[in-house]
Amino acid sequence: MTAKDKPHIVRSFDEELESMTSLLVSMGEKALVQLEKAVQVLRTRDADLAHAILRADDLVDSMHAQVNTLTVGLLATRQPVATDLRHVVAALKMATDLERVADYAASVAGSSLAMPAAPSDVVMEKVEALADVAKQLLADVVKALEEESEEAAVAVWQGDDAVDAAYLALMQTLHEEIAAHPEHLAVNSQLIFVARSLERLADHVTNVASHLIYSVTGKIYKG
Repeated sequence: MTAKDKPHIVRSFDEELESMTSLLVSMGEKALVQLEKAVQVLRTRDADLAHAILRADDLVDSMHAQVNTLTVGLLATRQPVATDLRHVVAALKMATDLERVADYAASVAGSSLAMPAAPSDVVMEKVEALADVAKQLLADVVKALEEESEEAAVAVWQGDDAVDAAYLALMQTLHEEIAAHPEHLAVNSQLIFVARSLERLADHVTNVASHLIYSVTGKIYKG
């Protein structure tokens, strides 16, 4: 996370910071794959894939632990100040949010296992619309992390409005479906959990963007 900064006299410090960024990018990439698969499971009802998604969540948890260990080591041994301290603190927060992103992707997969039947096409269309917005934001924040781009991070942070609109559209459709087809209540009730998981997942993505902005510029963005 120091590509745009003056290199440190101690090269190993730069290497540790770069390793931290690499871990964050990998966490984001793995969470994105998990999200894509989780949405696929909702339509295909592939229980094996759903269980694979749940198992894979442990890998992201492990990477989160690696970031924690690395940041604690940096704080203890390097005693960073000013910009360097900002990078380390922001990385710790981003890792926590990315771990939560993966958790919510796993929650979507878990909800699919609890559904006795597949969602209706009209509901699934709205689910996929919300998921597409969330997936794009996640892909964009991973790219912003790789490039240490304030501009790209700000664009992600501002994408919360699109998430809210897609979430409200999905919830409205679900309420209409529940009223019109009470016999499908078990399926649609699980889809309410899916909607909330996707909306909260996107909130954590925008949190990552705000932490990245802080890391790169020192500016604080709050929702």
